[in-house]
Amino acid sequence: MQHLLIVTGSEIILLDVRIGQSVENTPLNTRLLTGNDFFTGLTGKHPVSPVPDAVSSSVRTHRGKLFLLTKSNVQVGTLQYWNDRILARVHAGDFLAAIQVALSYYESRADGNFIGLPDDATERKQIVGRRIRELMRASLEWAFSEDRMRDDTHYSSDGRGVDLTSLFEGLAGCCIEACLAMGDMSFLFDDAYDSYSNVGNFPWPPRGIYLRRQDKRSPAKRHPSAHFYARPERRARFG
Repeated sequence: MQHLLIVTGSEIILLDVRIGQSVENTPLNTRLLTGNDFFTGLTGKHPVSPVPDAVSSSVRTHRGKLFLLTKSNVQVGTLQYWNDRILARVHAGDFLAAIQVALSYYESRADGNFIGLPDDATERKQIVGRRIRELMRASLEWAFSEDRMRDDTHYSSDGRGVDLTSLFEGLAGCCIEACLAMGDMSFLFDDAYDSYSNVGNFPWPPRGIYLRRQDKRSPAKRHPSAHFYARPERRARFG
């Protein structure tokens, strides 16, 4: 057994018994659950008033789902796994937050359970690392897709255009941070950089944004191999 479900008077707690820490908690008013008077008469010399009802028979788990029998209905809950948290951000259209959540799992600092991921750190990083690259590639393809460059999403009604600087800066920052954390110089200098460079029909080239973000992060200082990996035309800028 790796996890223990604890029902208190105000919340449900998922405890990781291996580390002795709570990894999930959800507010719950247990007074809404059906209870049984199992504890009356067991208080001994130190009576408790009122004696709480036992609600253990109202809580069941089955195939990854939690069933709660309340006084009016049956409620069903599902535990969010690591990929569920990422997909929730993706479905909300926030790819940057999805990358950040994935990176927090890669670096083992995520707020939440690690169920479904290997205990071995190396294997876990391989799985999450692949997911991060998929998210970065999808984000870059969406941001700089030819169809989007031709539509009217980056133009305003007054003809001045919509300022997408914050979007491009945020995406560049996320990609750079993730690549440096994973030590993936190939994606950093090829996939991400090329996406910012090879933009055709656009009012101004976003490559400068990527270069400025690179300078601030100083990849060559954090990863000396970055200087040798960068293609000749980029070494002067990143070296």
